Amino acid sequence: MISYVLYDILYLYMATSFINSITSLVKSFLQPKDSSLVVTGIDIGSSSIKLVEMSIKSGHLVLNNYGSIALGPYAKSPIGTTPVLTSEIVSQALVELFNETKANKNNIVASLPTGSSLFKDITIPAGINDEEAKTVVMTEAHRVIPVPIQDVDIDWLSIPNEILPEEEVDISRKSFLLIAVSHESQKRIESYMHGAEISPTVYELEVFSSMRSIYTHERAPIALVDLGASHIKVSIIHEGVMRRAVALDRGFNELENSLVVNGTDFVLARKIKHSSSITGLSNEEKSFRDTYLSLIKDVQVVTNEYERYSHTSISRVVLLGGGAEMKNIIEYTESIIGIPTEKSKPFAQTIVPEIVKDVITEIEPEFTIATGLALRILTNS
Repeated sequence: MISYVLYDILYLYMATSFINSITSLVKSFLQPKDSSLVVTGIDIGSSSIKLVEMSIKSGHLVLNNYGSIALGPYAKSPIGTTPVLTSEIVSQALVELFNETKANKNNIVASLPTGSSLFKDITIPAGINDEEAKTVVMTEAHRVIPVPIQDVDIDWLSIPNEILPEEEVDISRKSFLLIAVSHESQKRIESYMHGAEISPTVYELEVFSSMRSIYTHERAPIALVDLGASHIKVSIIHEGVMRRAVALDRGFNELENSLVVNGTDFVLARKIKHSSSITGLSNEEKSFRDTYLSLIKDVQVVTNEYERYSHTSISRVVLLGGGAEMKNIIEYTESIIGIPTEKSKPFAQTIVPEIVKDVITEIEPEFTIATGLALRILTNS
């Protein structure tokens, strides 16, 4: 199976034998020659699994290895589809990805899906100690989380008054972002890892991983838009604090499906999408554009709500995920949403071997989360 599902995107650029030679060359060229910390980030998406292996050498981030494996063929479905698979099958895909890339298994950081989490703003009395604060936060969690508290893991982050609307600032209270993560979702990801004999050092919500890959310490809020196959995710960061994280019940695969409903085979529809421009004039391109316009309008609901709430303007939108690779999608998104828009560049500050630089530039948006996962450990080392 590996011969036709691995390196899905790379197959658009290279023959299989060339990919294998590149993998070997990259590994030999950038394989750590000392005791440098090597970390692998694993992003398990609905249509594929992405892997990024990174290290630090002489104070510089280095890309050692990367790879992607499509999940569709494991359900006898086309590449790019979003199959429902058993834990055993996902574990098999992980094993094959690691076998092919020879990625390091010693320091692993794995993603948890944003859609399995809940984010809520809460306030508690100021002036209480940490132990009392924990008790009060958990009481608030019982009140605002709509599922049994024993079914989720709870965490919280402080929200500084400086980024709150003036009408919400109360010096007698402290504001926190409450985060609840489904136990069921965590156990599912853990089962994938266990079946592949992988023991992650830590798990992290993908929304925080993408934030780590992109955020550059600006004071104005920014919006990250992950154009995933089955779900588009919108997160808003304000002065380094996550303020919104919304997983829409729609995905970028709707573009292919806009042709499929009219009789086009999914494989052909996907091929057409990869060669099309979102601003093109063919009938297929107009169908893609109309569908994407509907998707981006849903994104705009989230950004507009935060701008009204915070009385500030979002300074930029960053597109990530496989959908961000479509031709002219950056310019078109900016023309619709009215905010400066750019493509995610998670490897911008990373040493990348010359032989794959051109390929990486094209496909790096889909490795944003996996890169952020690896940075979770590397930036703290």
